[in-house]
Amino acid sequence: MGQLRLWGTTAAGSVITATADLPELHAWADWTLDNAFAGTSLTSLRIDACAYTAAGACLNDGTLLNASQFAVGTLSVSAVPEPSALAMLAGGLALLGAASRTRRLRNGGRA
Repeated sequence: MGQLRLWGTTAAGSVITATADLPELHAWADWTLDNAFAGTSLTSLRIDACAYTAAGACLNDGTLLNASQFAVGTLSVSAVPEPSALAMLAGGLALLGAASRTRRLRNGGRA
């Protein structure tokens, strides 16, 4: 048996984990993360896989001829702007509007 494991460190410094058991070689295709990672801002993400003995010991010592390797086919990551970035954008747009209004008033209402 094997296992795919994910450890994520949140922006607050806490660690969240998720695991998926791999029942046998080539028998497993897709895994969708549960809500533990949904909407969470991570500063780091660690992904690994290991084949285990019946006692739970990891056999990642080279004797399995890379049987515990895995491939990530699709990993979707979306960037969400920080609230301060949105505030800076709004402030910049307000300054541009004020500058345009001031210029228009100086030119007698012409742009």
